[in-house]
Amino acid sequence: MTIHCDPQTLLVVAFSAAISLRLMLFSKQGRTHKPLYSWIAAALILAYGNFVLLWLFGYYQSTGWSIVIAHGLACIAVFAARGNVARIISNSSRRKTGE
Repeated sequence: MTIHCDPQTLLVVAFSAAISLRLMLFSKQGRTHKPLYSWIAAALILAYGNFVLLWLFGYYQSTGWSIVIAHGLACIAVFAARGNVARIISNSSRRKTGE
């Protein structure tokens, strides 16, 4: 088990760590609790945190630029919404219906 240090893998791990940490540090103060969005946020934290853990233990293999771009876009979306999963999902559904 060796840790891969190619640029693509490091970018994916960095984006994944940033997404996980931003979602974990989301402040719910003054906001309405929505259980479904909380479960979605927890699943995203587990999914993106998994990349970091796999890389730390040497199980994550090198990846392609499409994965890097997808993680980068997800990272931008999470930080633009300030970690609020409800804002990400409601904005995308609002655009589909034309409201």
